[in-house]
Amino acid sequence: MAIERIDAVDGRFYSYEGRKWPSVNTIIHKFEPTEHLHKWRAKVGAEEAARITAESTKNGTRVHRNNEAFFSADVEALPLDETQTKIAANFSGLLNAVVENVASEKAVHWTGQIDFKGLRATDGKCVGFGGTYDALNLMRKGSFLNKEGNPFFKEEGANDLILVMTDYKTKKRQSKVEWLIKYFIQVSAYIGAVNQMTNCELGVQHALISIATTKTIKHYLLEPHKVLFYWQKWMQMVAAYFYDTGFDWEAMIEESMGTFDPDKGYHTNSFLPRLVQIKEEDTKLSL
Repeated sequence: MAIERIDAVDGRFYSYEGRKWPSVNTIIHKFEPTEHLHKWRAKVGAEEAARITAESTKNGTRVHRNNEAFFSADVEALPLDETQTKIAANFSGLLNAVVENVASEKAVHWTGQIDFKGLRATDGKCVGFGGTYDALNLMRKGSFLNKEGNPFFKEEGANDLILVMTDYKTKKRQSKVEWLIKYFIQVSAYIGAVNQMTNCELGVQHALISIATTKTIKHYLLEPHKVLFYWQKWMQMVAAYFYDTGFDWEAMIEESMGTFDPDKGYHTNSFLPRLVQIKEEDTKLSL
Protein backbone atom coordinates (compact mmCIF):
# COMPACT_ATOMS: atom_id res chain seq x y z
CA MET A 1 0.00 0.00 0.00
CA ALA A 2 1.25 3.46 -0.91
CA ILE A 3 2.44 5.88 1.76
CA GLU A 4 0.88 9.33 1.36
CA ARG A 5 2.58 12.46 2.65
CA ILE A 6 0.32 15.10 4.21
CA ASP A 7 1.52 18.62 5.00
CA ALA A 8 -0.60 20.29 7.68
CA VAL A 9 -0.47 23.37 9.89
CA ASP A 10 0.71 21.30 12.84
CA GLY A 11 3.42 19.46 10.92
CA ARG A 12 3.98 16.78 8.31
CA PHE A 13 2.23 13.42 8.51
CA TYR A 14 2.22 10.16 6.61
CA SER A 15 -0.91 8.14 5.88
CA TYR A 16 -0.64 4.37 5.68
CA GLU A 17 -3.36 1.71 5.82
CA GLY A 18 -5.97 4.25 6.87
CA ARG A 19 -3.95 5.71 9.76
CA LYS A 20 -2.14 9.04 9.89
CA TRP A 21 1.24 9.11 11.61
CA PRO A 22 3.53 12.07 12.42
CA SER A 23 6.75 12.47 10.47
CA VAL A 24 10.16 12.00 12.05
CA ASN A 25 10.77 15.76 11.89
CA THR A 26 7.37 16.60 13.36
CA ILE A 27 8.18 14.53 16.45
CA ILE A 28 11.70 15.95 16.71
CA HIS A 29 10.46 19.54 16.41
CA LYS A 30 8.16 19.02 19.40
CA PHE A 31 11.13 18.41 21.71
CA GLU A 32 14.14 20.06 20.07
CA PRO A 33 15.22 23.25 21.93
CA THR A 34 14.44 26.35 19.86
CA GLU A 35 15.72 29.12 22.12
CA HIS A 36 18.80 29.67 19.91
CA LEU A 37 16.54 30.14 16.86
CA HIS A 38 14.42 32.74 18.64
CA LYS A 39 17.58 34.63 19.63
CA TRP A 40 18.88 34.47 16.07
CA ARG A 41 15.62 35.78 14.60
CA ALA A 42 15.56 38.60 17.14
CA LYS A 43 19.15 39.49 16.24
CA VAL A 44 18.82 39.57 12.43
CA GLY A 45 15.17 40.60 12.25
CA ALA A 46 12.12 38.67 11.07
CA GLU A 47 12.43 39.73 7.42
CA GLU A 48 16.12 38.79 7.11
CA ALA A 49 15.54 35.53 8.97
CA ALA A 50 12.76 34.62 6.52
CA ARG A 51 15.02 35.43 3.56
CA ILE A 52 17.92 33.33 4.87
CA THR A 53 15.59 30.42 5.68
CA ALA A 54 14.02 30.52 2.22
CA GLU A 55 17.45 30.65 0.56
CA SER A 56 18.72 27.72 2.64
CA THR A 57 15.63 25.68 1.80
CA LYS A 58 16.03 26.40 -1.92
CA ASN A 59 19.72 25.43 -1.82
CA GLY A 60 18.95 22.18 -0.03
CA THR A 61 16.08 21.24 -2.34
CA ARG A 62 18.06 21.80 -5.53
CA VAL A 63 21.24 20.07 -4.35
CA HIS A 64 19.25 17.09 -3.04
CA ARG A 65 17.41 16.84 -6.37
CA ASN A 66 20.68 16.84 -8.30
CA ASN A 67 22.19 14.21 -6.00
CA GLU A 68 19.16 12.04 -6.78
CA ALA A 69 19.51 12.76 -10.52
CA PHE A 70 23.14 11.59 -10.37
CA PHE A 71 21.86 8.03 -9.90
CA SER A 72 18.67 8.09 -11.96
CA ALA A 73 18.04 9.07 -15.57
CA ASP A 74 14.36 9.38 -14.64
CA VAL A 75 15.05 12.34 -12.37
CA GLU A 76 15.71 15.67 -14.07
CA ALA A 77 18.54 17.75 -12.62
CA LEU A 78 17.73 21.35 -11.76
CA PRO A 79 19.78 24.40 -12.76
CA LEU A 80 22.07 25.58 -9.96
CA ASP A 81 23.27 29.06 -9.10
CA GLU A 82 26.87 29.75 -8.08
CA THR A 83 26.35 28.93 -4.40
CA GLN A 84 24.45 25.73 -5.12
CA THR A 85 27.07 24.64 -7.68
CA LYS A 86 29.83 24.95 -5.08
CA ILE A 87 27.82 22.97 -2.52
CA ALA A 88 26.93 20.27 -5.06
CA ALA A 89 30.57 19.92 -6.13
CA ASN A 90 31.52 18.94 -2.58
CA PHE A 91 29.19 15.93 -2.77
CA SER A 92 30.87 14.56 -5.91
CA GLY A 93 33.43 12.44 -4.04
CA LEU A 94 30.70 10.72 -2.03
CA LEU A 95 28.43 10.14 -5.03
CA ASN A 96 31.29 8.64 -7.05
CA ALA A 97 32.15 6.29 -4.18
CA VAL A 98 28.68 4.70 -4.20
CA VAL A 99 28.67 1.21 -5.71
CA GLU A 100 24.90 1.14 -6.08
CA ASN A 101 22.13 3.51 -5.10
CA VAL A 102 19.46 1.15 -3.77
CA ALA A 103 16.85 3.90 -3.37
CA SER A 104 16.54 7.68 -3.15
CA GLU A 105 13.88 9.97 -1.71
CA LYS A 106 11.86 7.00 -0.47
CA ALA A 107 8.97 7.24 1.97
CA VAL A 108 9.00 4.77 4.88
CA HIS A 109 6.90 4.05 7.95
CA TRP A 110 7.12 2.21 11.26
CA THR A 111 4.42 1.06 13.68
CA GLY A 112 4.51 -0.81 16.94
CA GLN A 113 3.29 -1.01 20.52
CA ILE A 114 5.43 0.67 23.17
CA ASP A 115 5.02 1.76 26.77
CA PHE A 116 5.57 5.26 28.10
CA LYS A 117 9.33 4.58 28.38
CA GLY A 118 9.63 3.69 24.71
CA LEU A 119 9.97 -0.05 25.31
CA ARG A 120 8.10 -2.64 23.23
CA ALA A 121 5.02 -3.79 25.13
CA THR A 122 2.02 -5.83 23.97
CA ASP A 123 -0.23 -3.77 26.25
CA GLY A 124 1.33 -0.45 25.22
CA LYS A 125 -0.02 2.19 22.88
CA CYS A 126 0.01 1.56 19.16
CA VAL A 127 2.30 4.26 17.80
CA GLY A 128 4.01 5.01 14.52
CA PHE A 129 5.86 7.48 12.36
CA GLY A 130 6.70 8.13 8.75
CA GLY A 131 9.45 9.87 6.86
CA THR A 132 11.38 10.19 3.62
CA TYR A 133 15.05 9.35 3.57
CA ASP A 134 17.59 10.81 1.14
CA ALA A 135 19.41 7.69 -0.02
CA LEU A 136 20.19 4.09 0.77
CA ASN A 137 23.57 3.38 -0.77
CA LEU A 138 25.71 0.29 -1.18
CA MET A 139 29.35 1.19 -0.48
CA ARG A 140 32.69 -0.53 -0.05
CA LYS A 141 34.20 -0.56 3.42
CA GLY A 142 37.46 0.48 1.82
CA SER A 143 35.89 3.79 0.79
CA PHE A 144 35.85 4.95 4.40
CA LEU A 145 39.02 6.47 5.82
CA ASN A 146 39.67 7.95 9.26
CA LYS A 147 40.75 11.57 9.66
CA GLU A 148 44.40 10.53 9.26
CA GLY A 149 43.61 8.98 5.88
CA ASN A 150 43.92 5.35 7.01
CA PRO A 151 41.25 2.66 6.50
CA PHE A 152 38.38 3.11 8.94
CA PHE A 153 37.45 -0.59 8.97
CA LYS A 154 40.91 -1.83 9.87
CA GLU A 155 40.39 -5.57 10.18
CA GLU A 156 37.87 -6.12 7.44
CA GLY A 157 38.14 -6.57 3.69
CA ALA A 158 38.27 -3.34 1.73
CA ASN A 159 35.94 -4.77 -0.93
CA ASP A 160 33.28 -5.91 1.53
CA LEU A 161 30.01 -4.10 0.85
CA ILE A 162 27.73 -2.44 3.39
CA LEU A 163 24.37 -0.71 3.09
CA VAL A 164 24.55 2.85 4.34
CA MET A 165 21.57 5.06 5.16
CA THR A 166 22.82 8.35 3.73
CA ASP A 167 21.61 11.82 4.62
CA TYR A 168 22.65 14.86 2.59
CA LYS A 169 22.75 18.15 4.48
CA THR A 170 23.52 21.62 3.12
CA LYS A 171 24.59 24.41 5.43
CA LYS A 172 26.03 27.90 5.35
CA ARG A 173 28.77 26.81 7.76
CA GLN A 174 29.79 23.66 9.60
CA SER A 175 28.53 23.11 13.16
CA LYS A 176 29.85 21.41 16.27
CA VAL A 177 29.06 17.70 16.19
CA GLU A 178 26.99 17.90 19.40
CA TRP A 179 24.68 20.34 17.60
CA LEU A 180 23.88 17.70 15.00
CA ILE A 181 22.14 15.24 17.33
CA LYS A 182 18.79 15.51 15.56
CA TYR A 183 20.39 14.30 12.32
CA PHE A 184 21.67 11.18 14.06
CA ILE A 185 18.18 10.59 15.42
CA GLN A 186 16.67 11.02 11.94
CA VAL A 187 18.83 8.46 10.16
CA SER A 188 18.45 5.95 13.00
CA ALA A 189 14.66 6.31 12.76
CA TYR A 190 14.79 5.71 9.00
CA ILE A 191 16.97 2.62 9.50
CA GLY A 192 14.44 1.22 11.98
CA ALA A 193 11.61 1.84 9.52
CA VAL A 194 13.43 0.26 6.56
CA ASN A 195 14.37 -2.81 8.59
CA GLN A 196 10.80 -3.29 9.79
CA MET A 197 9.33 -2.83 6.29
CA THR A 198 11.77 -5.37 4.82
CA ASN A 199 11.60 -7.80 7.78
CA CYS A 200 15.30 -7.07 8.33
CA GLU A 201 16.18 -8.65 4.97
CA LEU A 202 18.35 -5.66 4.08
CA GLY A 203 19.87 -5.51 7.56
CA VAL A 204 20.81 -1.83 7.39
CA GLN A 205 23.14 -1.00 10.30
CA HIS A 206 25.27 1.97 9.22
CA ALA A 207 24.41 5.60 8.60
CA LEU A 208 26.31 8.46 7.00
CA ILE A 209 25.47 12.12 7.50
CA SER A 210 27.26 14.26 4.91
CA ILE A 211 27.15 18.02 5.49
CA ALA A 212 28.31 20.31 2.69
CA THR A 213 28.92 24.05 2.56
CA THR A 214 30.35 26.04 -0.34
CA LYS A 215 33.85 25.35 1.00
CA THR A 216 33.88 21.99 2.78
CA ILE A 217 32.10 18.71 3.32
CA LYS A 218 32.14 16.65 6.50
CA HIS A 219 31.10 13.00 6.70
CA TYR A 220 29.89 11.53 10.01
CA LEU A 221 29.67 7.73 10.14
CA LEU A 222 27.34 6.06 12.63
CA GLU A 223 28.39 2.51 13.46
CA PRO A 224 25.80 -0.14 14.44
CA HIS A 225 26.06 0.31 18.24
CA LYS A 226 25.62 4.06 17.82
CA VAL A 227 22.64 3.63 15.51
CA LEU A 228 21.12 1.42 18.21
CA PHE A 229 21.78 4.08 20.86
CA TYR A 230 19.98 6.77 18.86
CA TRP A 231 17.17 4.37 17.95
CA GLN A 232 16.56 3.78 21.64
CA LYS A 233 16.50 7.54 22.24
CA TRP A 234 14.14 7.88 19.30
CA MET A 235 11.77 5.32 20.77
CA GLN A 236 11.73 7.32 24.01
CA MET A 237 10.95 10.45 22.00
CA VAL A 238 8.14 8.70 20.11
CA ALA A 239 6.70 7.52 23.42
CA ALA A 240 6.85 11.07 24.82
CA TYR A 241 4.99 12.31 21.75
CA PHE A 242 2.15 9.80 21.92
CA TYR A 243 1.89 9.66 25.73
CA ASP A 244 2.15 13.48 25.82
CA THR A 245 5.01 13.56 28.31
CA GLY A 246 8.35 15.38 28.34
CA PHE A 247 11.67 14.43 26.79
CA ASP A 248 15.02 15.62 28.18
CA TRP A 249 16.95 16.75 25.10
CA GLU A 250 19.90 18.13 27.06
CA ALA A 251 20.33 14.84 28.94
CA MET A 252 20.44 13.04 25.60
CA ILE A 253 23.21 15.34 24.39
CA GLU A 254 25.22 14.78 27.56
CA GLU A 255 24.88 11.01 27.28
CA SER A 256 25.79 11.17 23.59
CA MET A 257 29.00 13.06 24.32
CA GLY A 258 30.19 10.65 27.00
CA THR A 259 32.63 11.56 29.77
CA PHE A 260 35.55 13.90 29.21
CA ASP A 261 38.87 12.37 30.27
CA PRO A 262 41.33 15.21 31.06
CA ASP A 263 44.30 12.82 30.90
CA LYS A 264 43.40 11.64 27.39
CA GLY A 265 42.06 15.01 26.28
CA TYR A 266 38.86 13.63 24.76
CA HIS A 267 35.48 12.13 25.64
CA THR A 268 35.24 8.41 26.40
CA ASN A 269 32.12 6.25 26.04
CA SER A 270 30.84 8.71 23.45
CA PHE A 271 28.04 7.86 21.05
CA LEU A 272 28.86 10.73 18.72
CA PRO A 273 29.69 9.49 15.21
CA ARG A 274 33.22 9.37 13.85
CA LEU A 275 34.36 11.95 11.32
CA VAL A 276 35.51 10.10 8.21
CA GLN A 277 36.87 10.80 4.76
CA ILE A 278 35.53 9.23 1.58
CA LYS A 279 38.10 7.67 -0.70
CA GLU A 280 37.43 8.72 -4.28
CA GLU A 281 37.83 5.75 -6.60
CA ASP A 282 36.22 3.68 -9.31
CA THR A 283 33.40 1.76 -7.64
CA LYS A 284 32.01 -0.08 -10.65
CA LEU A 285 32.29 -3.55 -9.14
CA SER A 286 30.68 -6.75 -10.29
CA LEU A 287 27.89 -7.51 -7.82
